[in-house]
Amino acid sequence: MSKKVLLVVMLVLCIAAGAGVFLLLQNKSRTEEMPQAGTQAESGTEMENTVTYQGETYEYNRNLRNVLFLGVDKEADSVVGETVGRNGQADCILLMIMNQETKETTLLQISRDSMTDVEIYGITGSHLATEHAQIALQYAFGESDSRSNWLTKNAVSHLLYEIPISSVMALTVDGIGEVTSAMGGVTLTVPRDYTSVDPSFTEGATLTLQGDLAERYVRYRDITVTGSNNDRMERQNQFIQAMFQQMQNIDSAAYEKLLDSAEPYLTTDLTAEELKNLKNYTIHQEIETVPGTAAPGEEHEEFTVDDQALYELILKLFYVKQD
Repeated sequence: MSKKVLLVVMLVLCIAAGAGVFLLLQNKSRTEEMPQAGTQAESGTEMENTVTYQGETYEYNRNLRNVLFLGVDKEADSVVGETVGRNGQADCILLMIMNQETKETTLLQISRDSMTDVEIYGITGSHLATEHAQIALQYAFGESDSRSNWLTKNAVSHLLYEIPISSVMALTVDGIGEVTSAMGGVTLTVPRDYTSVDPSFTEGATLTLQGDLAERYVRYRDITVTGSNNDRMERQNQFIQAMFQQMQNIDSAAYEKLLDSAEPYLTTDLTAEELKNLKNYTIHQEIETVPGTAAPGEEHEEFTVDDQALYELILKLFYVKQD
């Protein structure tokens, strides 16, 4: 894939994963400030530089920079214990693992239903409790978007054995139709029957998805059916793969059009220069996924992470085996 389209890919990728887009550009941006040190433990206290696992020694790859992408549904309230969070839920959670030496990027997808420690805060910002809950709910308990980004970044880092995360891009659901339409839609073949999502999603049908149809394909899940979020993640991955194919030869005019359509939907603590530098990276088409199993919970579906498999995945993605 052309290096120049990585930023566009990431914007549409987060949209494809169930979110809309907030875009921060140099003259059209709103950068969220990070909370003051001491108000929250800093995210991503690093794993040990060197670890030993099953007789092998691994060293953390210092060439990596990790950027978190969140797709946020701002209309969804969250209840954990007896506390209501009102700042939305992170329906899409993707970690962009950027190798600054090779200029390659790997994407790690995390189920929104992954069970982990969630820090509960009141409307004044006071800490109330730590609860075991779906990681998507962490976003709800920030009193501002920047605070929600910060809390979710901490939760993701904690889930990934304290892997450091340097920055966040947070996105709302509103932009998917407009942005996919701006790129002319995404053409794919429906892999199995999804007529429960839309009557046109019959198995084997070849469709060009844009607007509301694209949104339904990548966002819909039936919360009454166990594993429905896994089905949605599969559709998201397929959508992303199809998008890659269509963006091989994107020209400058199309690039600018897509960025303009994305602008109203994205906010980030990345600087304008850092956003520009994303264009210098290529992206692996294979998307990694945090391993685990989904099962019905007391109120909602719960995704239990396979700790050993996750640890081995982290060694694969973030560490280099020593001779």
